[in-house]
Amino acid sequence: MGGLAAAGALAKYFERVDILERDRLTASVGSRSGTPQDRHPHGLLAGGLRALDQIFPGFKSDLAAAGAVPVAVAQDMQLERPDVGVLPKRDFGISLLCATRPLIELVLRRRAEAVANITLRARAASGLSAARDTRRPLTLIWWWTHPVAERQP
Repeated sequence: MGGLAAAGALAKYFERVDILERDRLTASVGSRSGTPQDRHPHGLLAGGLRALDQIFPGFKSDLAAAGAVPVAVAQDMQLERPDVGVLPKRDFGISLLCATRPLIELVLRRRAEAVANITLRARAASGLSAARDTRRPLTLIWWWTHPVAERQP
């Protein structure tokens, strides 16, 4: 998900942004071998949700429409501390969205794919190498789709 967010942030500054994904991607919600931590509930905290909605306007409403559950922090959940016990429920005015990681990622991927200068290349990277091009201020990245013991760009 970090690559999708980074691509969205970079898209307004670069002519072309390519996202290289190791896994095969589907058009529906589903676990991927490249993200073993995606099989448990996730909460997109308020700051992350706000940032993603700034990068991809409408992300929050798309995520909610896709089935993410809104949760009011300290009001919809019970908080406890070992030293004081159960804390009283309060409305702090902070909400987050809870969903599976595959759902959050799918909505984010759809948002990134809708940006004209972002290209998502599924099953595109099994190895990467970087080299400094002295004629340009940026590091160039080469990728290949088949593992090779020693490969130079």
